Amino acid sequence: MLVNRWQQCKASFHSITISHTYREANFSADTAAKEGANLNENVIHEFVGKAPWLLKWESPFALYFRFID
Repeated sequence: MLVNRWQQCKASFHSITISHTYREANFSADTAAKEGANLNENVIHEFVGKAPWLLKWESPFALYFRFID
């Protein structure tokens, strides 16, 4: 049963941290989502290495700020 499995999984961890990154700060995911939204139906693009339209990589140790009104 799923509940029992979840209880077993929880018991194996000392702590669980859930974090969230706004899409605006995840430049790769944001750019890929925009590119994918512009594809025609049933079109697949595959790349070896970095996609040519992916110009900016986010740094996992950099601070990014989101300003809202």
